[in-house]
Amino acid sequence: MSLVFVSLFLISPARGGEYHNSTTKGASTETLACGQCHSMHGTQGGQSMIYDGAAIPYPKLLRHSTILNLCLYCHDGNQAGLSPPPPDVWGTLAAGQSNPSAGNLCSGGGAAPCTDVTTNHSVGVDVSTTEPPGFVGTWSNVTDRYTTIFNCIYCHDQHGNANYRNLRTNPGSASGVVVSYSMGPSGDGAKHVNNLVSPGLGVAKYETDVVVFRLPPSNTDTDGIQAFCKGCHTNFHFGGGENSTEMGGPEPTSPWKRHPTKDTRIDTSAGTSNAHTDLNCWQSGSSNDCQEPFTTPNRVIDPDGITRNGDEIPFCLSCHRAHGSTRHSNLIFGEPTSTGGAGTMMRSTCQQCHNQ
Repeated sequence: MSLVFVSLFLISPARGGEYHNSTTKGASTETLACGQCHSMHGTQGGQSMIYDGAAIPYPKLLRHSTILNLCLYCHDGNQAGLSPPPPDVWGTLAAGQSNPSAGNLCSGGGAAPCTDVTTNHSVGVDVSTTEPPGFVGTWSNVTDRYTTIFNCIYCHDQHGNANYRNLRTNPGSASGVVVSYSMGPSGDGAKHVNNLVSPGLGVAKYETDVVVFRLPPSNTDTDGIQAFCKGCHTNFHFGGGENSTEMGGPEPTSPWKRHPTKDTRIDTSAGTSNAHTDLNCWQSGSSNDCQEPFTTPNRVIDPDGITRNGDEIPFCLSCHRAHGSTRHSNLIFGEPTSTGGAGTMMRSTCQQCHNQ
């Protein structure tokens, strides 16, 4: 089977699969070719078709030794030579990727495979007996699907779908999860995620400064980033909604037990009984005891796109990077591990909204 590398064709801005999507799943143009990941016979013309030069193919006809290594062939330095280059998600950032929205795997200092469990989603490690924090369900059902080595396809659909960044519709023990998104110069309040750039800009569209979150989760409990994260971290999510056993809330009727990601707002009005917020830390160049002054607002779900008007909703990515960071527990804010503090200043994250 010949290897054919194809350029990224533009598809409908409403679709989420992009390069990994296919015409059978809604894309207008076929892009990812089967032969980029699989090899029928393993050789052609006496030459190995396996990326690491192995003499025989790997299980599932994969062209690399593991699922992780296969993904990183394109997503760690673009060894495949695709144009435009795919997002580089591993370790040292490639040129032009200064602030990827999801963070970077092993950016906390762990060597490949990523073993720094305090700062990253640790891909490449055995999770056969290690359930994610807050997981509810039968973990072996998950590892049976994606192997016992934690890898990219635990979260991303390798064959593509209509969700943002091919996020799975069935992460962990969840099913039917929708993370819709639009891609273009303006926001779409009917989509969960907006990439506010032209589709032709390649990897730039995944950088933090152009990724915004608009659509709040509905009562179905199956839409948005929160529902996606809930698949593995069930008890840290809004659970069954208000007053659930795990979550409690909203105040003052039933005080929160875990930080809400749905049934609350960052309300700036005076006398608010359940917000306890001080948005001084959202201002450029804050000089109070906010730990990290910054120039843009916190990452929140903002339905109307108007900053600091009281309808903003905190959610999982307000505090955490999905891939990893230099901070403890993938936190966005906090003391970097490189400073010798082991990234444990979690107060830095809390202070972004709660300047207590």
